[in-house]
Amino acid sequence: MVHSGEARCARQIVTVSNAEGKIIAYARPNYPM
Repeated sequence: MVHSGEARCARQIVTVSNAEGKIIAYARPNYPM
């Protein structure tokens, strides 16, 4: 899935912005969100 370092950051963002779906834009600013 993702690297160890990215997984940690993504995990926090996922829990924080899981309902709004901003986890993609936050953890991966590469996505056009």
